[in-house]
Amino acid sequence: MRVESGHFGDILHQEIQQEGAAALTRVHCVLLNRKEDRLVAVNIALDHIFIYAVNQGYLTLERIIKAPEGSGPRHALFSENESYLYVITEYSNEIKEKAY
Repeated sequence: MRVESGHFGDILHQEIQQEGAAALTRVHCVLLNRKEDRLVAVNIALDHIFIYAVNQGYLTLERIIKAPEGSGPRHALFSENESYLYVITEYSNEIKEKAY
């Protein structure tokens, strides 16, 4: 689905093979910033957080944040001013902070 001004709009489908994935893995958590121009996808199996630019409902990979191997990032949350991204890990039971 496409996000438009805080609500879902047209249904879009975009399948992305994430870097480092030899087999099919799935994103556990997806987070959209307030401007709705960046999407964060947390992949627990790859220990990666993918940052995508959102342009007219379509995603373009912007950067990858690599969590420590085996930590299992699961959920993410922006700080109030969206300058930091907080990530909770499943396997290492930590909260990580990363400048966004």
